Amino acid sequence: MDPALFEVLLKIRRNWLAVFLVSLLLSGALAYAYTVTPAVVRETSKVSKPLYRWGGVLNASAVVAKENPIWSLGERVSLPIYPLDVTPVLEPTLTWKIYAKSADVNVTAHMEVLYYVSYNGERLFEKVYNASSASGRNGVVLSIPVNVSDVVSRIEADVAFLKLPRFESGIEVKGDFSYSGTVEGRPVSGSGSLNGNVKVSYGSVYTFTGDAVNGTGTYTETVTFTRPVNRVKRTLLLGGSVLALALAIVALVLRFRFNPSPEEVERVRAMAELRRYGKWISTGKLPESYVHSPPKVEFPSLGDLVETAIDHGKRVIHDPERGLYFFVDGGVLYIFSPKS
Repeated sequence: MDPALFEVLLKIRRNWLAVFLVSLLLSGALAYAYTVTPAVVRETSKVSKPLYRWGGVLNASAVVAKENPIWSLGERVSLPIYPLDVTPVLEPTLTWKIYAKSADVNVTAHMEVLYYVSYNGERLFEKVYNASSASGRNGVVLSIPVNVSDVVSRIEADVAFLKLPRFESGIEVKGDFSYSGTVEGRPVSGSGSLNGNVKVSYGSVYTFTGDAVNGTGTYTETVTFTRPVNRVKRTLLLGGSVLALALAIVALVLRFRFNPSPEEVERVRAMAELRRYGKWISTGKLPESYVHSPPKVEFPSLGDLVETAIDHGKRVIHDPERGLYFFVDGGVLYIFSPKS
């Protein structure tokens, strides 16, 4: 057995009752602390969850009002560019809809068409050409006709009246929507806008651009969740409790099963000293002339002999036949004889 371990076991055995009681109490205390230290904690948090989606778009179309080789008379077309003489009346359409499992929402929309004249980047005036409103359940579709040819004529007449040397003009479509009601029994409301532009080029063609918007409605819900805590602390408490209990058991076992004799204790301690001082010891033989010849100095331990040899600048010699450790200095024999 390793001498160091032997000494530890020997100390535990000598104080086994104290070690047993203290370890048992410590194990119980750590076990109790482990049980009362929470492993998880419950927390509440407010989270936003999607309730519904909505989308709106402002686009336009026109009806062919003049015979031509491309489109049929009366055909409704939606084009990237419109010939003014073939499709003089544009029809912007605002479409808005809510998407939900169970919705009861009232939607209202208002749209107006206006034209303006600007000078040096600042508007001189703007006029409402047409306006309309509509409402619906869970959605709305609102269209308003715009006679682009008529609007162009009105702008030309106003500019001629003002006698402007230069000017900028345009046609705008402004749409607003609002909604309120319930979705899955929860109250909802909101509003927004959709805008568009009619741009006339060269007095013969025009284009339309409009907005497209969408969004998500949410609701707030309080949720409860658990979060692990005290992982390291609980591990240390449990590990400490187990180790303390193991030490109590070891102390109890050593009390009844570990009872080395004094000779064994002495032998193990001698091994420990030999291991500790081995680098200062050489193997040799004690000369016969020194066996019974004084003077000699006997040491109670190998350690004392080795330390004295170091002080004298000598090495200790081990005679395995006689089981002795010695060194000679100045005719004096310094010797240690282990007990058998």
